[in-house]
Amino acid sequence: RVSSQFLARRASGVGTRPSLALTAAAAAAGNAMGGAAGGSAPAPAPASASADGQWISVGEEAKQANAELVKWAQEAGKKAEEVEKEAKKVEKLAKKATDALPNALAEVADAKAAAQRAHDDELQIRRMRDALQREATQEAFEMIPDMLVGIKKEAREKAKIVAERKAAALKEQQLKEAPKAAIAARKPYEEAEKRAAAFAAAWVKRGNQLESRSADLVAQAQQFQGSVGASSEVGDMQGLANIANATGDVIGAKRMAREAKKMMTTAVELRQQAGEAFATAASIEATLPAYEREAAQAAYHAEYMLNPDAVPGEPLVGVPV
Repeated sequence: RVSSQFLARRASGVGTRPSLALTAAAAAAGNAMGGAAGGSAPAPAPASASADGQWISVGEEAKQANAELVKWAQEAGKKAEEVEKEAKKVEKLAKKATDALPNALAEVADAKAAAQRAHDDELQIRRMRDALQREATQEAFEMIPDMLVGIKKEAREKAKIVAERKAAALKEQQLKEAPKAAIAARKPYEEAEKRAAAFAAAWVKRGNQLESRSADLVAQAQQFQGSVGASSEVGDMQGLANIANATGDVIGAKRMAREAKKMMTTAVELRQQAGEAFATAASIEATLPAYEREAAQAAYHAEYMLNPDAVPGEPLVGVPV
């Protein structure tokens, strides 16, 4: 800082013999350069004054160099002043920090104590909350029985309304389905009745066939043997056996007589079987009304399951078969 002020004063002309100082500075610079280049060469003699009385060292180049030095010196002075101001600020801040440290430590201690108190208060509040929650839960459970009475009553009323609505819809649907159910229940018995009637008809047909076969055998036997009680006078003889016997074919007459007897026996057996077939058919036909009554009872039962107001049919008990 002192050198900067000195150079500034020299540049402004303050003091005596300015040119001598600049000459000395230039000579010193030349000695330094000469010594670095060629060893211990002697410095050149000081320049003499010019004809107009001005030194060479105060020429244009020296003035420019001097101006640069002055400029640098001024900038260095400004920087020094700024550094001095910053140093004072730092000193003030350091003093403030030193003064505020005890207060900060005290505030830290207060904050720690406040935090501890807040923590203790939180624990106490939590315990109070837990206790209140337990008491509220207990009170709620004690109120449940009294509340359930009304809740159940209301729920039952609502359920009753819903059930009645569903029951009405179901009844309507069942009333529509009841006739169909009755028809479906009758169907197995009606089919069984048809099968029984078919079996009876088959037995009747079988009896007719046996009876027809028996009649055929009787006719053939009469053809061989002749009618029973026929006259034996000449010209009135009947039966092939009698004719053969009358013509002298005794063996043929006996054979035809035996065949006629067998035919009559077979005819009697066939007639008996035909009678049994007719009896079987009659017994089957006697059961046909029962099928009808059973079909009516099944239809009533199926209809009653869907429509309790259905009119019952005739009971099976006590009805003659």
